[in-house]
Amino acid sequence: MQTTDTAITFDAATNTYQLHHDWRDDESVTTAVIMGVAAITNTPPTDLGPVFEMIDPDALNNLFHPPTSGSSRDDGWVSFCLNDCAVRVYATGEIEITPDEDDTPATTGPQTIRDR
Repeated sequence: MQTTDTAITFDAATNTYQLHHDWRDDESVTTAVIMGVAAITNTPPTDLGPVFEMIDPDALNNLFHPPTSGSSRDDGWVSFCLNDCAVRVYATGEIEITPDEDDTPATTGPQTIRDR
């Protein structure tokens, strides 16, 4: 698994964290989601609930991945829950993670997944 330096930002008005996945990276969007939720909830990735119980990881990885024709998929999104967080993945690569209302934000400023 590739180590990533993806920045996570927090929007206090919406209690939502944002990060971006580059579809051209070797890292899968599923891995980006797992690492993002782990960083936000201060939970080791191996302690998160199984992703496959919430969404098919292969389907998530392929849903918005650019087709072999080279064109991009810039429209649409998919949402699911993981580790008491609402996760929304957009075709553009944007990922929004909203912790359960009862959870306190792990950070109030930008951080990177590597900071975890």
